[in-house]
Amino acid sequence: MPQEREELLPSGPKPEARPKPEVGVEPAQEQGAELPAEVIREEAPFEKEAPPSPTPVWPAPSTLLPVKDKETVAIENILADDLEETFGKMPPELQAKFKQKGEEVAGKIRTMMRQARVKAKGILQLIRDWLRMIPGVNRFFLEQESKIKTDKILAYAEKEKSEDG
Repeated sequence: MPQEREELLPSGPKPEARPKPEVGVEPAQEQGAELPAEVIREEAPFEKEAPPSPTPVWPAPSTLLPVKDKETVAIENILADDLEETFGKMPPELQAKFKQKGEEVAGKIRTMMRQARVKAKGILQLIRDWLRMIPGVNRFFLEQESKIKTDKILAYAEKEKSEDG
């Protein structure tokens, strides 16, 4: 049976095995005909190999992070005070959510600070809701930390207003 199949196939070189023309030379040039320089191509179209798969170019890590003003950084630092150990004990996926939520809270507090009157109750509520993300958090710890962080942020806001005005 295998011999019959071979007989049915056309004889001669396989398409993959045919000789490739020289790069930069037209088939007509191989036969001796001369062509103007502008007609000569660098590569024959059937010779082109698939380009290597593009590697993703990622911007440098510093360009991924939004530029934060000094007030936002100060608020984030106040919020992060005394939470390093607790943050380290969290699972990585919760750490990412906690950090993202903390940055959102810092942005909202920053917006509240720009208003004429800073509302302590609103800041306290934002911080309390953020700290509730900590698994197994003690209610008293939550209240105490929320109040301490709110007081620090209010003191910072007062200091900034007195420097600006």
